[in-house]
Amino acid sequence: MNPKQEDYYVAPPNGYKCVMSFVPHSSEPPFEQESELKRVWGKKWGISNDVGKIRVILVKRPGDEMKIVDESKWDPELGVIIDRDRYYWRSRSKPDLKKLQAQHDAMIDVLRKEGIQVEYIENQPDDGTKSVYTRDPAIVVKGGAIVGRMARLMRKGEEKRMMQKLASLGMPILRTISGNGLLEGGSFSWINKENAVLSLSIAGNEEAARQVEEVLRVQGVNLIKVPNTGYDIHIDGAFVMIDKNRAITDTTMLPYWFLKILKDLKVECIERHRDDGPFGVNCLALEPGKILMASEAEKTAKLLEKEGVKVMTIDISELVKGGGGIHCSTLPLIRDDI
Repeated sequence: MNPKQEDYYVAPPNGYKCVMSFVPHSSEPPFEQESELKRVWGKKWGISNDVGKIRVILVKRPGDEMKIVDESKWDPELGVIIDRDRYYWRSRSKPDLKKLQAQHDAMIDVLRKEGIQVEYIENQPDDGTKSVYTRDPAIVVKGGAIVGRMARLMRKGEEKRMMQKLASLGMPILRTISGNGLLEGGSFSWINKENAVLSLSIAGNEEAARQVEEVLRVQGVNLIKVPNTGYDIHIDGAFVMIDKNRAITDTTMLPYWFLKILKDLKVECIERHRDDGPFGVNCLALEPGKILMASEAEKTAKLLEKEGVKVMTIDISELVKGGGGIHCSTLPLIRDDI
């Protein structure tokens, strides 16, 4: 005989009062509110924009993983050293580890001098060469992080390292991309606190966008989905916010309708110099109107300075051979609201 609910019910004695009716409970304030985050999670984790002053940032110093690059795997047609399942390196010569580390250390010195708390993902024996680009295994939103799901086989597993590090810091993880979703952090950017953009490509698909939208919708944020051109994988080679209402762009890589949305949102687009390539866009806003940029983008830096932007430049000539720049190599975890 199947038991019924009433078989387990015991009537309370006369005068009984439910304890829970006397215990305070409430859904307010919302999870993302500063007072709630500080009370429960210790800090106001997360970001609501891409230009507010950075308070905490996550990086990974290049290590022995760079030694796996084998010069005998040079592909003259592609112009890279490549092992399709493990790495590619945009040079005829293997990585110069001392130079890589010196350039990365110089970048960290700049960040620390700006008063930024720098956190490191620890090096592991099975790291891949692209693990230095901490931007990609997660995106940071209001109140915490969404852990991504890497598209390229050579990068799968970085998500686990990211999750472990964020958890060790005490940062809330609001979601992990699951199912057939693919999401890399260079595909995501804040425009302002109500609008964000996610590029769709081989490194970021509609299923991941749907999952990100579910998180952002709760926060009152509109997600704009923009297709990348060709095999370009991330939007941060074409669009990066550098001030409250200013972005640096490569308009040849962005659809007209997205440029119109930016205009409607009163975002001024400053075009990178034609001679500087993607690293004329791939920079990091340290605070509104102040950016860190590759010295290789000298002409764009001068153009921005004429527009009143404060530009600090560093040499990342070895770091970019792995396929990423300053923006790729940094993941802000806490920024000031603007």
